[in-house]
Amino acid sequence: MYLKAAENGHATAMFNVGVAYDQGIGVPTNKAKAFEWYLKAAEQGDSDGQYNLGWIYHHGDGVSKNYQKAIVWYTKAAEQGHIEAQYNLGGMYIDGQGITKSISEGLKWWRKAAEQNHASAQFNLAVTYDNGDNVPRDQYKAAEWYRKAAEQGHTKAQYKIGLAYYNGDGVPKNNNQAIYWLKKAAEQREEAYIYLAFAYSDNGDETQAFYWFLKAAENGDRVAEYRVGMSYEYGWGTSTNIPQAVFWYRNAVEKELPPAMSSLGFFYEMGIGVEKDTKKDFSLYKGAAEKGDGYGQRMLAFAYYEGLGTSKDIDLAIYWMSRAIDNGDEAAIEVLPLMKKVASYEKSYGGETPNGFVTDNTITILMNKRNSVYYVPCKINGENADFIFDTGAGLISLSSDFAKRLLDLGLLTDDDLLGYGKSTIADGSTQDVVVVNIRDVEIGGLHLYNVKASIKEQQNAPLLLGQSAIEKLGKVTIDGYKLIIHRD
Repeated sequence: MYLKAAENGHATAMFNVGVAYDQGIGVPTNKAKAFEWYLKAAEQGDSDGQYNLGWIYHHGDGVSKNYQKAIVWYTKAAEQGHIEAQYNLGGMYIDGQGITKSISEGLKWWRKAAEQNHASAQFNLAVTYDNGDNVPRDQYKAAEWYRKAAEQGHTKAQYKIGLAYYNGDGVPKNNNQAIYWLKKAAEQREEAYIYLAFAYSDNGDETQAFYWFLKAAENGDRVAEYRVGMSYEYGWGTSTNIPQAVFWYRNAVEKELPPAMSSLGFFYEMGIGVEKDTKKDFSLYKGAAEKGDGYGQRMLAFAYYEGLGTSKDIDLAIYWMSRAIDNGDEAAIEVLPLMKKVASYEKSYGGETPNGFVTDNTITILMNKRNSVYYVPCKINGENADFIFDTGAGLISLSSDFAKRLLDLGLLTDDDLLGYGKSTIADGSTQDVVVVNIRDVEIGGLHLYNVKASIKEQQNAPLLLGQSAIEKLGKVTIDGYKLIIHRD
């Protein structure tokens, strides 16, 4: 019936006969006959026939590729409002295919297609304004077109408008809108995972944030690997799992992510989930510092300051603390003047000081800080370790890992075992522990002899400087990073 109508000069029927031959609908596929009927329809002014002829010449489908002829037929169809012809014609002008390259002419045709809700044209317009490609950069126009394309299911546009809402680019920052669009994009686009995770985290939903960080990490995103490590370390959106934290930090370190180097370095420094190794922690801090990580630079400065994994060198400590300030580490701003004061003290009085400076009335010790927790440099029977200053703990508290290290080094013996008891922890509750005698606890050059300590069964339990040591220090005050022991 189409053929009868076509033979009687009906243009739409001519086009449909061309489609039948083109796609083998009811007849054997025959590209030559398809072209013949498309041409007849096009010459009758049928915009679909004109568009199909343009596409055939554009892609060389059954005929030799000919951009100039493609331009001719696309233009005829585009001028009649054919949306696909407008889109393709715009692309040919943008790329200079078969015609002098003209960004303005290409954008004109893309805009015509976009105004007819052609999603890809809308997306391309958005990218053009977003990047400022031969037009003034305009994030507001970019966001407008991204959203229009996104509403039609264009996944790249959904990802882009999600990012726009997350960053506040061209639209007001809105995490809920970011989550809405990034979640749609994430169904097909893996790059949306990590930003979706950040948006959930910013909204306080760490469970969903962890889910998406993990998906991104499993795809090899090094930032996501680091964040998964943090989630396992601190129990953000999942159960605390130190071995998993170590696993993901190591993955990110292998991809040379500086913050992961710093975090894994801290684990080696404290013996958390790994065997304590100050040389490895120094190497990791140094790697992070040299890559410009402010926190890593601060931690490297403390390593030089305390002589952990390297020779004590206060000049290098001051250098790296200054670099940390340059890279936005706010804590370093407070610490640097104290380090300089220690350096001045050493030069005035000669010799090394025990991580601080001494006056007639006070001993001031410079503490380190990580994630709002202060650490006091100490020596336990001569072994360096940083302890959390915890007035709520009854005894010095050692992890089973650290205690084993002391035993292996011969710094803790069976003779030091005092028995079993209970230890008070920060929330006021008690727990069963092994109680030992620490023969020498050195803090700021002060030696506290025969101090009771508890050993917890947890391998990665934090090292706590409890009241059994604090009471022997006498009056102490804390001023920022300074632990001040009063000797009057």
